[in-house]
Amino acid sequence: MVLRQRPKPEFDRWTYWEKFDYFAVFWGVFIIGSSGLFMWFPTFFTRFLPGWLINIALIIHSDEALLAAGFIFSIHFFNTHFRIEKFPMDTVISPAAFRKTRCSTNAAAGTTLDAGRPAR
Repeated sequence: MVLRQRPKPEFDRWTYWEKFDYFAVFWGVFIIGSSGLFMWFPTFFTRFLPGWLINIALIIHSDEALLAAGFIFSIHFFNTHFRIEKFPMDTVISPAAFRKTRCSTNAAAGTTLDAGRPAR
């Protein structure tokens, strides 16, 4: 059997790795926020919860912060900056450089972006 190169899959507006990035942000905000509240107001929370939960909150808080920083500097940097389609720089950071050719690689995103825009 001969290996052949198949065409790349077409995604909608956001790819699955971008959706995971967005999900990770909301998950991290919940974990960091709730554990931070535990450590910020320990006397309030230890009125009705055991004191060892403050120590657990510290561990969860620091582990989530380390996980978020590690994810940003490895997975996110690769998917956002070092992908072959975007290297050496993604021009979407400059509004003047964002053209329809950027959307031509993804037909669904291009039609979605142009749907409400008047013709020039």
